[in-house]
Amino acid sequence: MRTVPGIDDDSDVYVVTVTVLCRTVRKKDWWFRLPTILLMLLLEAYESIPMAEVHVIGQITGASGFGRSSLFCKWTLQLGGGWRVIEGLAEGQTQADCSEVGDTVSWCHPVDIHLATRGIQGWPRLMVQVYRQDDLGRFDLCGYGIIHIPSRPGHHSVDCPTWRPTGTFAEELRRSFLGGGPQLLSTEFIHSGLERYRLRTIPSGTVRFDLGIILRNFDKYGVMY
Repeated sequence: MRTVPGIDDDSDVYVVTVTVLCRTVRKKDWWFRLPTILLMLLLEAYESIPMAEVHVIGQITGASGFGRSSLFCKWTLQLGGGWRVIEGLAEGQTQADCSEVGDTVSWCHPVDIHLATRGIQGWPRLMVQVYRQDDLGRFDLCGYGIIHIPSRPGHHSVDCPTWRPTGTFAEELRRSFLGGGPQLLSTEFIHSGLERYRLRTIPSGTVRFDLGIILRNFDKYGVMY
């Protein structure tokens, strides 16, 4: 058996041409092998369809609302099982910046990620963790946050609100003078709403993103934008 996948240039229909050499295959063997043959054809036709692509180009512009302190941000890209990174980094960290006027810091940290997928399940998200650095070089958590990458092409300005776990009165008082405070042992609590309901949290500041989105080949999977 020989399979030759091809694409009709006049339409979006994918054509699979099959040539079967029946001389060496007995009739009963042919019907016995038919399910396996059909499965192989379907898989080959599926693999011939180009993957949909998402290109994210932009920056983590900065943050505000965390108070006047030296801040930096760690970020991580989260993907579903059907996604993969073609080019770019899936995580990173900004430099530390101290607010000089008000409580706004500027990072302008570049983000450039090229992704591929065969479906929209598990759409990518960006998770952030903001920390402050004191004069002694110690790091304290300021907030967790997560956003979905925009699903429409073009330029987007996205604000990511953050939150942090709150402790007892004594722990919060110690945090005000000595730093420290409760932190999450697992980042699963950040993107799981059901798990977050079990936590005592308070709102923190806001992280700002400027992102440009480029989409390709999603029409092959019936997704219009």
